[in-house]
Amino acid sequence: MDLLARAIPAVAVILCVVGCGVNRKLKLTEVQPNAIEVYLDEPSSHRLDLTNLKLTWAAKDAATPPTRGEINLGVGGTLDGGRFLIIWEDTNYIGAPVRQNFQPSVAGIKVPSGSFPPYGNTPGVSVRVAGKHYRSLFLVRDQVSDVVRFGPMPRPDRFGAFTEDGSLAAEKPSGNRSISRDFSAGAPVDTDSESDWSVRFASPGAPTQ
Repeated sequence: MDLLARAIPAVAVILCVVGCGVNRKLKLTEVQPNAIEVYLDEPSSHRLDLTNLKLTWAAKDAATPPTRGEINLGVGGTLDGGRFLIIWEDTNYIGAPVRQNFQPSVAGIKVPSGSFPPYGNTPGVSVRVAGKHYRSLFLVRDQVSDVVRFGPMPRPDRFGAFTEDGSLAAEKPSGNRSISRDFSAGAPVDTDSESDWSVRFASPGAPTQ
């Protein structure tokens, strides 16, 4: 009986290692007119493989059918904890998303112009980063899910936990202003709520002040 009591926790650990998901803290932090920023809110010793992770969006206004887009983040390789990744439009680029730094010290993924929602039509917008993949060792599953919604309601549903309060109903990225997640003590505020976000001057590759 003593051997059985010892074996049960060991088996549980093995099963968890093989099949349990680890929620990684890859967060959307800023939606600029021509760029979307994400941040890995984990210690600098951590690293996240972006394979099978995607940035998706949907936009809908009263006059047009819904539009949608998807960008594969896997081309970005890996992202270290405490670092930003910016998916940015290059008006002179035509092709599939490709890894290219946004700034010398800020990792990036370059995409063609028109890869993001048509903010000029003032639609309701949902942006989400999500996906899961298995690590090569022990098949531990990393998984991420984070979403922001803004603009007129009702907004398209990109799934994911997000409590709407309408505070961003009249807002959109424009000029040097972006939809930005609040930061506190150097970390992004995350209560899965619209109140975590506000309109601020764009600050690519840095915490919103």
